[in-house]
Formats: sequence, structure tokens, C-alpha cells
Amino acid sequence: MIQSPSKNPKEKVSMPASSNLLITQSVRILILLAMLSCLISLALM
Repeated sequence: MIQSPSKNPKEKVSMPASSNLLITQSVRILILLAMLSCLISLALM
């Protein structure tokens, strides 16, 4: 009985948490791509 109500708020919180994780991962990937592009441009120069 105690687990069922506890799971409901966890599920509600898990949705925004997962979206936040996806956003942070996308931002990290974009930063890594930007760093790689800068390093490649410097290497070509």
C-alpha cells in the first residue's frame, strides 16, 4: 500500500528529470562538437 502512492510522485518527477537529462546530454554533445571544430580549425591553420 505504501509503495503505490510513492511510485506515483516518482513517475511524475521522472518525466521532467528524464527531459532534463536529455537536455544536458544534448548540450554536452553540442559543446564537444564545438570544441572539436575549434581544434580542427586550429590544426588546419
